[in-house]
Amino acid sequence: MEPKAIKHANLVMLSRQHAVESEIEFLSEALSNSSVSGYQSSRPRFEEHIQDDMAFVKIAGKIRNLNHGPMDETGQKLDFATTKGYFAVMTPRGVRYTRNGHFRLSLDGEVVTTDGHALLKEGNTPLVLTDDESLSVSQDGFISSQGNMLGRLKVVEFADEQNMDDSDLRGYFKTSEAEIIPNNFQVYQGFLEGSNIDKVSALMRFSILSHRWQDTHHFQKRHDEAELEAPSKLAPINI
Repeated sequence: MEPKAIKHANLVMLSRQHAVESEIEFLSEALSNSSVSGYQSSRPRFEEHIQDDMAFVKIAGKIRNLNHGPMDETGQKLDFATTKGYFAVMTPRGVRYTRNGHFRLSLDGEVVTTDGHALLKEGNTPLVLTDDESLSVSQDGFISSQGNMLGRLKVVEFADEQNMDDSDLRGYFKTSEAEIIPNNFQVYQGFLEGSNIDKVSALMRFSILSHRWQDTHHFQKRHDEAELEAPSKLAPINI
């Protein structure tokens, strides 16, 4: 085999291996977060890369699964699920958006995420309570406690959710797109949205990819061994 052809074959195998490893990595992350409220799985986005008349696979970002997970009743006053959009929270890096509706009451009386980020009402003000026992949130998001109206939960959506990114603060998305108030959204108090991961399908896909990775690895190993042994098997040239 010509050196150029050998190089191309190696590149093709390495490209295939990298693609399989990337998908395994995404599946591993999804499975490890399958119990996280509102978690949305992702898969790698591949593009074709042409080099020296050869086509290779290139990782070009990720695609989020935007389907909603199932709603599970918890009965907890500070658990919320929304049929559309995202809850807005204030983080040290600014306003971010999440579908994880599991909140708690801080020592300062703010309703916060498990990471301590304040849940926001419309107007970007934190929701503050003296207690959570009398808290009531209507299905259209209006909040009342001890007979007092406290405002409305900030629930927003965006024209293109694929442009949202949580790479620097996992589970809390940022975007440059304008906020949109969803039409006819509903908030359910005492419910949480589960992750949208089909664990059975994910585990089956993980198994298939693992075998594919092993097959490619073994093929590459045999190819490398054959390439190393080739000089010793060549017939001597009589001069």
